[in-house]
Amino acid sequence: MNTHDYLTAREAAAELGITLKTLYAYVSRGEIRSEAASGSRQVRVYLGEDIRRLKERKQIRQHPELAASQALSWGNPVLDSELFLARNARVYYRGHDVISLADTWSLEQVALLLWSDEHAVQEASQIFVTQQPRKEFLHSLANFCAQEYVSQLTPLERLQMILPWAMSQDPVAYDMSKEALLSTGARLLWLITVFLSQTVAPQATIAGTLQQRWAADDQKAIRLFNAALILNADNELSSTAFTARCVASAGAPLYGVVQAALSALQGIRSAGRMLQTLKFLHETRQPYHIREVVITRLKQGEQLPGFKHRLFPGGDPRPLKLLELLRTSYPNRRATELAWTMVDEVEQLLGLHPRMELAYAVLADVFDLTDEEAMALFALARCTGWIAHAIEQYTIGQEIRPRARYTGIQPQE
Repeated sequence: MNTHDYLTAREAAAELGITLKTLYAYVSRGEIRSEAASGSRQVRVYLGEDIRRLKERKQIRQHPELAASQALSWGNPVLDSELFLARNARVYYRGHDVISLADTWSLEQVALLLWSDEHAVQEASQIFVTQQPRKEFLHSLANFCAQEYVSQLTPLERLQMILPWAMSQDPVAYDMSKEALLSTGARLLWLITVFLSQTVAPQATIAGTLQQRWAADDQKAIRLFNAALILNADNELSSTAFTARCVASAGAPLYGVVQAALSALQGIRSAGRMLQTLKFLHETRQPYHIREVVITRLKQGEQLPGFKHRLFPGGDPRPLKLLELLRTSYPNRRATELAWTMVDEVEQLLGLHPRMELAYAVLADVFDLTDEEAMALFALARCTGWIAHAIEQYTIGQEIRPRARYTGIQPQE
C-alpha cells in the first residue's frame, strides 16, 4: 500500500480485511480520516496512513510479542508528550501552529512555550536578556576554543568539548527546579549562539546575533534566522530527542543532555543526512539539470537527500515555509530557484516532499555558510527541543529503562 495515497472505501476495507460497515464505524470514531474525493461531494477517500496504523495494531493484537520490538522503530507511541503534534499536514508546538509561530513569535518566546507553557512566554525577553553570557565568560570561551587541540576539531566536536567546560563554570546547572531549568536552558542557547557567531558582543536576540555574524548589513536576515530556528526547534521523538529524554531520565543536568543529543546528531542517519543534502545541492548547479540528476540517481539505486520523512507522508509544512521565506526575501539567489525547481520535479516524479535538511541547505547557500556551520545552526535549532524534552522528562520523574528479549545462545542447565 502506498502510504502517500488515499484509498477508496472498498480498497481500505480490503486492506484491513473488514466490511464497509466496520470501516464506517472506524471513521465515526475518528480512527480513520476521510475526505471528499476530488470533484465529488458524495464519494469519500480514506487516508492511507490511518489504514496502515490500524492494520499494524490488528497484527500486534494477534501477535502481542511484536509490540515492544516494533515500538522502537516507527511503531506505536512509547511515551506521552505535550510538546509536538503533526496532524492534517500541519505541525503544532503545545497546540500552537508552528507556521503562525514562525511569522509572529521570537525564538525566545517559542523556547519558553516549549519549556514551560503559555504563561512563561511573557517572561521570555527578561529571562534571555538576564542570561546573556558576561564578557569575562566570553573571553574565557574564546581562549578555550583557541587551544590547538580544540581548534582542530569541527564546530560540533568543539561544541561537545565546550559543554563540560561551561558546566564547570556554572554551578546553578545542577539546580533542577523549574525556574532554574528555564534559566539554564536560556544560557545553553546563548552559549551555542555566541560560539557560532564568534562574538564577544551578542545582540539583544539570538536571531539578531546570528544576523551580525552572517549578514551584518541585511536586517531582513533576522527574520529568516528567527523563523529557521523556530521551524526546526522540535521533531517529536527523533533519535536525538529520544537520546535527550533517556539522559534526562537518568537525572543528568541539561548540559549533559545537550552533549548526549549532539553525539546522536553526529550519526550518519542524522548529521549524515544533512551533509548529503548539502552535497546534493552543491552538485546540482542548474535548475534545468534537476530531472536528469534525479533520474540518474534513481537508476543508480541512490536515495534523494533532503526528501521523504516517514513522520510526514503528506509533506512537512515547515521546510516549505522556510523555502518560501527565502524565495520572498532573496528571489534572485541561485539556490532558492534551484530548490523550488527541485521540489516541483521530485513531487511530480516521485510524490516525495522536502525535509528540513533541504531548506537548511538553501539557507546555508544564501548566507554563504560552510557545511559545518550549517550543521551547527541545525543543532542550535534542535537544542530548543532537546531542552524541552529533558524538562518534560524531569517533570515525569520516570527513568526510561526498556527490557531486551534475549536471542543468544541458551545456557546449559
